[in-house]
Amino acid sequence: MRSEIQSLKEQLLYLVDELDAQRPLYRKVSDSILGERPPGDVSIRDHYEHMLQAEEKFFRHIIKRSSDEVAEKLASEEATSIDTLLVRIMNARARNVQNLPADDSDLWEESITANERSCSLLEWTYQVALGDAKTLRAITMQLSEIRMLFRQ
Repeated sequence: MRSEIQSLKEQLLYLVDELDAQRPLYRKVSDSILGERPPGDVSIRDHYEHMLQAEEKFFRHIIKRSSDEVAEKLASEEATSIDTLLVRIMNARARNVQNLPADDSDLWEESITANERSCSLLEWTYQVALGDAKTLRAITMQLSEIRMLFRQ
């Protein structure tokens, strides 16, 4: 199980690398385009704001902080630019992975309640990694559509 957990941690840290690679791209796209909501979808900025909220929720489960404290922190640190938002997500993810239990810890099998269902920390962490992939795919599709609009 140790190598499975190490691989999962590496996958979680991939988000940091991916967001860092995206930062130069967003310097070329206006905030109004990033905030635009396609019909039936959320904006690119909304996707990232949801990612940040998910990281704070993830952190609460890792170290059992109170939700009030996290909500206060989110409200007091509003991201003013997409770059600031990406950096906050990257820092939160790095902090979260650093605070995960050791690879050989029994805490990975400890039951937690997440999204109104019980599962192990290992299973929930795996779901976080799958959520990253889904969100990054949705963002990529929206960026592709934006690119196609500018080509016309």
